[in-house]
Amino acid sequence: MSYNRVNLYHLYTASKLNIKEYRAYEKILSNRYKTSNLGEREKSSVYTLVKELLRVNTPIKFLDNFYYSYTIPHIGKEFDLLKIDNEKILNIELKSENVGLDRIKAQLLRNYHYLKYLSKEMNLFTFVSDSKKIYKLNYEQELEECNINDIILELEKFIDDKYPEINSLFKASDYLVSPNTNPIKFINDQYFLTSQQEYIKNKVLDTITMPNPVKITGEAGTGKTLLIFDIAKVLSKTEEVLLINCNNPNEAHNLISRAFNNIKIVTLTDILEDKNILKKYRVILIDEAQRMDSTLWSLISDNLDKKYVFSLDPKQVLTEEEIKSNYSSLIDKLNPIKYKISNRIRINDSIKEFSYVLFNLNRKRNNLDLSCVKIH
Repeated sequence: MSYNRVNLYHLYTASKLNIKEYRAYEKILSNRYKTSNLGEREKSSVYTLVKELLRVNTPIKFLDNFYYSYTIPHIGKEFDLLKIDNEKILNIELKSENVGLDRIKAQLLRNYHYLKYLSKEMNLFTFVSDSKKIYKLNYEQELEECNINDIILELEKFIDDKYPEINSLFKASDYLVSPNTNPIKFINDQYFLTSQQEYIKNKVLDTITMPNPVKITGEAGTGKTLLIFDIAKVLSKTEEVLLINCNNPNEAHNLISRAFNNIKIVTLTDILEDKNILKKYRVILIDEAQRMDSTLWSLISDNLDKKYVFSLDPKQVLTEEEIKSNYSSLIDKLNPIKYKISNRIRINDSIKEFSYVLFNLNRKRNNLDLSCVKIH
């Protein structure tokens, strides 16, 4: 399914609709297959921005070709307003009131992080509707106050006939990175976390000085490994981290260990060779913890003064010992702080939607992209 670009003037003229009607109207304009959760504040902010642009006689054609409330597939990162051609990106974030300059800057920096992979010239603004103040992230990545004319100057630069389809720009393979298969991209920060992964990461970092262990669970394809490796990377800036990989040795892990001096990645075999290794670290992260062995669990039980972060899928057990030992239940006995990743990110949305409808034809969807589906 492709998103439609919209002219902001259409949203401006729709401001008198009630919110339910506004959402339905916007759904048609943007060609969404689901109605958005836009509220009165979002509706009002667009109205005020366009009113300010029209006040200084901005041509209505300048308001064309915007993606409104666009969310990157799989990742969940949302942008209020995006205008993208083959060379440039204009991003305008909308605030109904001033939320503080630090938060405004943090959001624009985060947007910059997600958009920089498109390798285009970027201009990122925030419009605060109650004060009509405008802020821009400058080339030094600092926040500076500007005015409506600065936005107009950027609008003038766009060419009408060179607008790529937005979903074709955000390719899953470019940002859904596994440290196991793409260590170089991981080392160079060329990946994204989903909003759910970011939330769990920040919660884990907030509890890193607490004695309770952390247990992160999720099914296959939810990004547990990337999350735990990313947490290790952040922690390695302030202390030495031991990351135990309960799968087979992987050359990618050697690359990552060499790239970050404070991250030591070991396997279950390494643990057998050096049973004192846990004593050397305060923070210990364990990936695929459902595949631990009795030796490692015994060492953990003898070193409970450490900060443990366990990442696991209890369903992905392979051997009789793993099933019998039930390490997930043993971890629960340590009274861990629990988080669950529920959103799969390694999944094809078109096939998912096709399967959803196939098993119940009453769920018929409009605008399904079935180009990747063939029936034999």
